[in-house]
Amino acid sequence: MEELSAPVALAALVAAYGRGEILSQEDSDVLAGLQVQIAPIPDELVVHLRRPVRLGEVVYTELRLHEPTAADWTAFAKLSGVEGDVKAVSVIAAVPEAAVRQIGARDLLSAARYIGRFLA
Repeated sequence: MEELSAPVALAALVAAYGRGEILSQEDSDVLAGLQVQIAPIPDELVVHLRRPVRLGEVVYTELRLHEPTAADWTAFAKLSGVEGDVKAVSVIAAVPEAAVRQIGARDLLSAARYIGRFLA
């Protein structure tokens, strides 16, 4: 079997994922490794909210995220799923959890995936 170059392998895995094919754990690991090699994690990410969120008198239009510190990480390390994502985004963006709970799913996932890249 011929070994594929990294760009070709990545394209094949992305295409398979896009078609809804279930990837093996090995393929998922390869895809994750290639993505990290291709796209280094930026020091900061600003997620511009598709829909502004109001909590009391404050309107949130963006989330400013950064690499979690050890103290940040301990605040949400024992949580998982959506609850873990909400807490992590709240801690890292310094936005109250009540406001984060109003954020659209796509924006929450963008923020949570950015944070998760540091912890993988």
